[in-house]
Amino acid sequence: MVSNTKILQASCLPSYLLSPLPGSHVIDACAAPGNKTTHLASLMNNHGCIYAFDKDLKRFQTLKKMIKRAGASCVKPSLHDFLQINPSDYPTVRYILVDPSCSGSGIVGRMEFHTEASVDSKRLASLAAFQRKILQHALNFPSVERVVYSTCSVHEEENERVVESVLQDFCSSFHLVHIMPEWENRGRPVFGGAEHCIRAIPEKDQTNGFFVALFQRIQDEHIQSSESDVGDTTQTTAYKSDRLQCHAADETCCDDGEQNRGEFSTAQTTTALKDKRCHRSKKKKKDFGSSHTPRRKKNRRFYPVNS
Repeated sequence: MVSNTKILQASCLPSYLLSPLPGSHVIDACAAPGNKTTHLASLMNNHGCIYAFDKDLKRFQTLKKMIKRAGASCVKPSLHDFLQINPSDYPTVRYILVDPSCSGSGIVGRMEFHTEASVDSKRLASLAAFQRKILQHALNFPSVERVVYSTCSVHEEENERVVESVLQDFCSSFHLVHIMPEWENRGRPVFGGAEHCIRAIPEKDQTNGFFVALFQRIQDEHIQSSESDVGDTTQTTAYKSDRLQCHAADETCCDDGEQNRGEFSTAQTTTALKDKRCHRSKKKKKDFGSSHTPRRKKNRRFYPVNS
């Protein structure tokens, strides 16, 4: 039986692939309930600024509770419709996460209710129109360099078709990054370049159904080198990497000389945090001189260090 934590791991991908640097200014366009927002804060070591928008009051209250519980002080929650935000008011924002409302057809617990026969074509068309609009708005921010678009839907109308439509309008300034090259399940071949996107498929990946695309601004050589870094990181980390597993479990994982980023807990990862932790304890040796023989402690036990 697949654990609930394993099923939820796909939702860690959008923040992880956006990969904002500590100190960056970031926007989470549809932030509530806050799992991805607090994950972003963790990746940034709680250093920088995350503008977290949501227009629904009830969901916004949940967002604020999540931020407070996580201790993510770098997040600035705002009860506003992202579509009403003026891009020129945020000239320093370089990263935007767009995870808009969708059909939820990829969520394992709902899939039995989202069969092909039950698809509401009008509702899908309405959702897709909204998704295109919010993604286009994100790409209009003057200094944005990287935008992640994601859904928990299995439908092409909300995934590849949205990306294809928006990319046609912004092809002169943005292109798709080929994320996680070793990931087996790619975007469906409905347009040239769809293979740059990834899909998480419940039957194959043992997770919720998910879709992720990464837009990168076309600029100078400096930005191109930044993009290559993203490719190198994602190629070596897929789902089996220790680093992503630590982010998915939201735990503090220690290697020699380096502390991994994962300081904040989220509602999705409490169980995993209890099951697996990484510990390290280093003590300085005291110099007692050559004539001193240290006493041996009774019942001293040694515990293995998980890596």
